[in-house]
Amino acid sequence: MHQSLAGHGVVYLNHQRYCIPGALAGETVRFIQRADRYLSTLIEVVDASPDRCPPACDQIASCPGCSIRTLRPSAGRQLKQAQVLSFLGTERTQGIPWEDLGHVSRDGYRARAVARALTNLEGQLVLGMAGRSDTPISLAQCPIQTDRCRSVMARVEADLNGLGLAPYNPVDRTGHIRHVIVEAFDEPVLDGIEPMGSTRVVICFGRPHTMSGLAGAILADDPSVSLWSDILPYRSPKTTAHPKLIRGPRTIELAVGGAHFQA
Repeated sequence: MHQSLAGHGVVYLNHQRYCIPGALAGETVRFIQRADRYLSTLIEVVDASPDRCPPACDQIASCPGCSIRTLRPSAGRQLKQAQVLSFLGTERTQGIPWEDLGHVSRDGYRARAVARALTNLEGQLVLGMAGRSDTPISLAQCPIQTDRCRSVMARVEADLNGLGLAPYNPVDRTGHIRHVIVEAFDEPVLDGIEPMGSTRVVICFGRPHTMSGLAGAILADDPSVSLWSDILPYRSPKTTAHPKLIRGPRTIELAVGGAHFQA
């Protein structure tokens, strides 16, 4: 078995190519292949690679997002470098020295999330993305998001369920929510500057909806949140069209290296 540039384990059996998410190069594994799926499902690692590490994620089995989460970080950086070389081409990169400028931790670094509105098996709204199984992936439980981002996502999800809002279906144009955007940065701490607007939430609807009740129902007890709404009625919309402020400041304030920024 070898590792594809996408991070999947790849093996050839009887002239058939199988892509196995979660499998690593050199491993012996058991997997199944469904006829209606491109990717195989990893069942068991019989002989593990020395580069394997614990994924530290409860959703790793069905999440399509982190393809190399079970790969040791140093080996993962080598794979990423191979991806860059492949994209650029060997002729363009031949003889060019590489310099490692450092890297962030694999967890807690992503402060922005775009979460689709989905329905779980219990009929509740979940903010996340479609998984490789029937269970949606919740971004409120995604370890690569910042603690603040996960917390805000979980509270927005609970508030939307409390309002009885459902995911929007573009086929029959029923439901309400297309997706939610959360931008949750660490609050700036600077002398003489009051931290405000460190979190922005945009609730994107699939069809017109009354917005008057949102201000007092979504994160109402958190004054740092800038709450926006948008309406995207088309079949293939952009992430946002014309967001309108519902509550809170229009800007996000950030502290970077001792400097203060507004966005």
